[in-house]
Amino acid sequence: MQWKRSLVIHLFAICLLLIGLLTACQSGKSTETTSNDCFPPLFEFSFPYREPGIIDATHSLPSIPGIIPQVDENDVPVTIHEGDLVVRGDDEIWLVEPFMRYTPSTRETKEYVILDGDGDQVYPEALFLGSDGTLYVVADNSTYTGIVFTRYDEQHDRFEIITPENEIFMHDPTSGGRVHDIVEDQGGNLWFVYKNVLTRFNPITHQAEQMLGEEQGYIPSNTLVMSPGDTLWMAAEILKEMGDDDIISLGLQVIRYDILTGDIQHFGTPPGLERSNWQLFFDHYGRLWFNDYGYLEFPKDGSGTWYQVMRSPIFISDRSGNYRYVWRTPDPKVETHERYLWFTFSGLARLDLETNEWCLVSRTRIYNVAKDSQENLWFISDNQLYKYEFQP
Repeated sequence: MQWKRSLVIHLFAICLLLIGLLTACQSGKSTETTSNDCFPPLFEFSFPYREPGIIDATHSLPSIPGIIPQVDENDVPVTIHEGDLVVRGDDEIWLVEPFMRYTPSTRETKEYVILDGDGDQVYPEALFLGSDGTLYVVADNSTYTGIVFTRYDEQHDRFEIITPENEIFMHDPTSGGRVHDIVEDQGGNLWFVYKNVLTRFNPITHQAEQMLGEEQGYIPSNTLVMSPGDTLWMAAEILKEMGDDDIISLGLQVIRYDILTGDIQHFGTPPGLERSNWQLFFDHYGRLWFNDYGYLEFPKDGSGTWYQVMRSPIFISDRSGNYRYVWRTPDPKVETHERYLWFTFSGLARLDLETNEWCLVSRTRIYNVAKDSQENLWFISDNQLYKYEFQP
């Protein structure tokens, strides 16, 4: 009997020990941020709190390793409003609003003013860097109520207007009045969408031609991307005539436009598509991304297969107010290290294309992202310019 009593006591002690261990584990249970400083999604149960942005509580130092606020010669932060930016060489960053050049090595800033033929100022809206390093600026021209393309004259350190005065560049209040994506073909022609029409412009001959629009049964969106072989990709609304002056929409399609022949091929859209502003991007695998909805993969037969992406909860945002959550749609902007695809939205995120893992880097608004030859990122957030020396 003594051994039975001893066995019961030992079993009871073991049970108490197990209960204690389970209680201790559960009481300390929480969701921690990962070692690479990724933010957790908003709906995680709990996580160690830190300021939801790039700047820490003192608003003076980056809270994420590798993110460096840029300052001028007087150690004053380089202040920029929302707008475009391009990296022209590793030591030349061009920015809009104010329109300026920043030289990282010397921390020098210089603002520029562009004047039209009548001496009136035009206001830059979009920047584009040609394959030969030429910097182009699309500006709003209030004199002619339209847009102008300007080109940087490096020898004289100034910008010259290169677009002719014709109806193609005149504003139409009934259609889109801004230029967003600009792409370049192998012949040096610039392609863009203005007034809901795909337009080709030669910056050398100054000739412009409208190529695809409502007359051809399409309303192109402002997102364009050029693939190897001078093939242009875009999202466009498909139109169909149903009778006298009766036109209906057949919905949105991703289309491939052959710039040499004008041939068009339809590829549909990814499942679950929402909103009206889209972004296309080719990764180094040759897959065409449509925001974070999915990507189009091309088998050897030349057809296309859409793959739906399970959208990450890191894009759930509360910027609309406390407990007013919105699932933001991120825009793919740039790829680095032939592995990481970077997205902007109400924040900055990256997708590891090898492991398919998301990382939320910042919840502060990011307007655009560019990279230099060292795979460093440059972007604007909270009205300040930053450099991100990301190390995988």
